[in-house]
Amino acid sequence: MTSFNPQQFTKKQLAIGAGIALLAGIAGVLALDSNYKNQRLGECNSGDLNACQELPESFQSRITNREHLATPVISAANKCIENPWYCKKLKGLDQGLLPPDLKAKLDTKLEKRAAEKKKSEAEIAAAEKKRADVKKKTAEMEAAAAKKAAAQFKAEGWWEAEPGIFLRWCSKVPCPGPRSNGYSDYTWRAMVWCKERACGNIYAKMNILNNGVVVGWTNDSAYGGYGQKVVLTFGSSTQGSGNIVEFKTY
Repeated sequence: MTSFNPQQFTKKQLAIGAGIALLAGIAGVLALDSNYKNQRLGECNSGDLNACQELPESFQSRITNREHLATPVISAANKCIENPWYCKKLKGLDQGLLPPDLKAKLDTKLEKRAAEKKKSEAEIAAAEKKRADVKKKTAEMEAAAAKKAAAQFKAEGWWEAEPGIFLRWCSKVPCPGPRSNGYSDYTWRAMVWCKERACGNIYAKMNILNNGVVVGWTNDSAYGGYGQKVVLTFGSSTQGSGNIVEFKTY
């Protein structure tokens, strides 16, 4: 059985007493601090701006000093008037705290910017519509030109003799140049169009037919660069219709 030690009991009592005294002291300090802050809150709400600035964040919701509450709103409004980038700082702030003249100035500036933005957006939309209309009109004109060219191409009797190289007789649409080679009794003329690539050397052989029967043949050669049109003139002393049976470029 443990024996009772009066000396140890006294030390324990002293320690507990010291702890209680310390807590009491802390509580007293906190109470004094709270009383001081509440006093400053009262002074702030009575018009002392310095007192308002001393109060911690936890007291801000209890401040009713209109001048103090208006300070950040006024600062944000002035910055917004100077530069629209700062207008986002007004979000969530009570603009009713602004002085009437500053509120009117802010509203006028915001209305002006809104009108300018609307005008700018309208001008951009009009410009985009104009570009779209021009693009559409250009596409329509290009399509019409391509259609017309295709119809003319077909009407003139062109056919593709080799990839990118086209050929037609000069009977439907006259070809430029002399109609005869100057020494043959009969001549047949055809035009070569090096439309999509250079022809280089051109050689063509033509059969002469009477009632579907081959009664002779003749040939001609030429040279054509990219995009050029070249006329071939076939000559013979034999009469008949012409049929190109061989065509090559090299």
